Amino acid sequence: MIVKLFLLLTILNSILAQDNIKITEVIDNHKKEFYIIKNNDQKIKIKELSSSNKKEVYKFNDFHEGLAQFYFDTIYSDEGGFIDTNGDVVFFFNDGPYSDFQEGLAVKFQTTYWNKKVNFIDKTGKKVLTDYYGAREYSHGLAPVSKVGKLKLKALDDVPIYTNLKWGYINKNNKFIIKPQYDDAKPFSKEGVAFVKKHGRWKEIMDKGEKVFDLLVEGKWGIINSKGNLIKNYIYNDVGDFSDGLAPVLIGGKEKIRLEYIGPNGHPYAEIYFKNGKWGYINSKAELKIKPIFEEAGNFENGYAFVKLKGKEFKIDKSGSVVQ
Repeated sequence: MIVKLFLLLTILNSILAQDNIKITEVIDNHKKEFYIIKNNDQKIKIKELSSSNKKEVYKFNDFHEGLAQFYFDTIYSDEGGFIDTNGDVVFFFNDGPYSDFQEGLAVKFQTTYWNKKVNFIDKTGKKVLTDYYGAREYSHGLAPVSKVGKLKLKALDDVPIYTNLKWGYINKNNKFIIKPQYDDAKPFSKEGVAFVKKHGRWKEIMDKGEKVFDLLVEGKWGIINSKGNLIKNYIYNDVGDFSDGLAPVLIGGKEKIRLEYIGPNGHPYAEIYFKNGKWGYINSKAELKIKPIFEEAGNFENGYAFVKLKGKEFKIDKSGSVVQ
């Protein structure tokens, strides 16, 4: 289960970015227009962006390292590109979405067990480091990636699936600094720690008496430092991300599997959740800072996080107090 975030949507959406640059979205006569605002006064209209697909741009991300990602209006947000701070297109892509740039590279968002490799791209759009079946962003010079051995199982619709993926951390020279050994792994936080997962097992998921796919279950999350040393044992059922010095963690609860059906053909989809588990917040030293009392908990951003308690949604500050 992924930590659920609560999004506040408005018609006029100004997105703060780094380097005192922001992208503002304006709805004018039912048409979206985007502007780059520099130093709070210089305003640059982003000219109409188009590639061979002729689709409309529906979203921009923040600027990161001088580039901002945009998405065309497609089902999976797989088509788009990056612009520079003058609003000029640097390159298009049709195999996204990608993460924002960190430490000079962006990674295709895919952490899958399917028979399909992921890749990083540099700031020209060139694909690099293409040997992995799962990858996340660089931080502190390291990126979590997964390697694969031999094919073990078949999954839904006879698509190949690997059940022996292990995650480790590579440097910019494509060398493993922390060897592949984890069931899952997250990027290092600003404080130099990362969540990693171990002790999972593969479970056959049945639907109407037939096996439909295999799911990794029963793993626990712990915390390592950039040398790979374990600084917190594997005790968390689920985790979010470190932000503003805190991270949500799920403690307790009984693991359950919820089977749902998606798509026009009604393909089964399994979601793991933890009955009666509670979310709280820890710091980078794994010290509990906000008690685990919440049914849901999001990452902190600008000093606040959204949580759910007794079925109601709240915004809290870093002390755990409700903010009106």
